[in-house]
Amino acid sequence: MKKSILASVLILGASPCFADENVDFTLSTGVQNINGVQVSYNFDVDENELIKSEDSATGLYADAILGFELDSNSYVSGSFFGSKPKVTLGFGYAGYRAEANSTLIPAGGNSPLDVNGNVIATNFLGGTFISKFQQTQYELGAALNGELETDDLFAPVVGFFVRSKSQEHEVLARYTSQPNNPRSQMDSNLNSRSAGLSLGANLQSPDYAGIRFTASPMVKVSYAKSNLKTVQDKNGNIAGVANGVTRTDSQHHIVVEPSLTLGMNYQIDNITIGAEIFGAYLYGDALIQLSEREGQPARIDTDNDAYAYGGGLFLRMKF
Repeated sequence: MKKSILASVLILGASPCFADENVDFTLSTGVQNINGVQVSYNFDVDENELIKSEDSATGLYADAILGFELDSNSYVSGSFFGSKPKVTLGFGYAGYRAEANSTLIPAGGNSPLDVNGNVIATNFLGGTFISKFQQTQYELGAALNGELETDDLFAPVVGFFVRSKSQEHEVLARYTSQPNNPRSQMDSNLNSRSAGLSLGANLQSPDYAGIRFTASPMVKVSYAKSNLKTVQDKNGNIAGVANGVTRTDSQHHIVVEPSLTLGMNYQIDNITIGAEIFGAYLYGDALIQLSEREGQPARIDTDNDAYAYGGGLFLRMKF
């Protein structure tokens, strides 16, 4: 969800010619938040009581990028990408967590839904129910970046990336009768693999005593395949519930992700330090959804919106 760490593999048609002593390495890390990841589960159909995770999750990101500046003999030099474009290779990680507690004390018990969206006949006593959400994402990619040297204010970026994402969600029940014995009501795992293209630009201000302001708009479009597995009462310790019943779902979908990164950096010889903030919008990404109403089984939701934002620091060293 963070800004594109690089973005695309360009087929050059031959081995690129790297300019002497024009290799750089960048490390960045920071905090980011994603909104639109709420998972709901109906624990009492009669009263329409929903157990919900938080709609937002917070976590950390880290990127490592290696850049190689091409010399004037490369096939793309002198084109729209400038006389000395750069090829970047990078790896990115992001992780999020969210948790929410709900207390239900329905009169005469409640009627929860099972993994297939059917009402469980047993009436359960109330209690505290914990909804835990976790997401981990890895991205690998490469990009061709236009020349952005001292006097350049604009440079295009085109890229290719692959991404692996996993989501975990669990509803734990602390029943009134046994508050110290949490039981796994629903346990879900979603895995998503995607590949796509990115198109954007790097913009920078003139140099102010070594300080520059930057902006990087980017649009990423990817094709993804996602698989979901949800298990009810996985430990077999909830009376009246058929333990170990599993529901699976699979979806092929398109994810669209425009983003904008704003930054400021200061260069001292071959070392650049900086700070950045960013925001991104996602449409079509995969999200776990549990049974929210009767007849609706656990499933993958791809008709949703999500928003991510955050900020951090980076260090770039040129060799």
